[in-house]
Amino acid sequence: MKRTLACLLLAAASGASAAPEHGRPPVPAEAAPAPQKPRSGQVVLLKDFNEVKQKNIELKQKLAELENSRKALETELADLRSGRDAAESNARNLGSENERLKAELASIRQTAANALQIEAERNRLRETVVTVERDLEAKRLENLALAEDTRQRWFLIGAGVLAAGFVLGLIVPQLGWRKRSSWDSF
Repeated sequence: MKRTLACLLLAAASGASAAPEHGRPPVPAEAAPAPQKPRSGQVVLLKDFNEVKQKNIELKQKLAELENSRKALETELADLRSGRDAAESNARNLGSENERLKAELASIRQTAANALQIEAERNRLRETVVTVERDLEAKRLENLALAEDTRQRWFLIGAGVLAAGFVLGLIVPQLGWRKRSSWDSF
């Protein structure tokens, strides 16, 4: 770069239109063709030098901007990667939490199913108890009725025996089984 700059300055001072290119003799300024974009290895004229210098400054600025942009993108990429790692870790944690909650839900459903079975059994047993209590009450009332019947029967039997005894007590003395006594004649 310094060598090219020195060649340009010398060419401008001597009035030459261009420095020798790869061993060719310099072309006089009058015979020089219209300005072309320099190819690699060509010497640039002084008037083009300011353009090149300005373009170099612009390119350096653009390079600095791109470098800053690259650094910002690298920082953003690092942030995104750490965010992704955190999200993956969170997803793993949520996955294990999800599995734990699924197991807990299955346990609760099992318990709920057992609770429903237990409740159905309890209701069935309550109905059985009510039926048995009704039957017991009916049997108790039947037993009381039978006991009352038995008492009445025994009362009637006793009354019958009493009446029979009374009747026998009246009839038997009238029958003739007695001894006739002398005192009996009137």
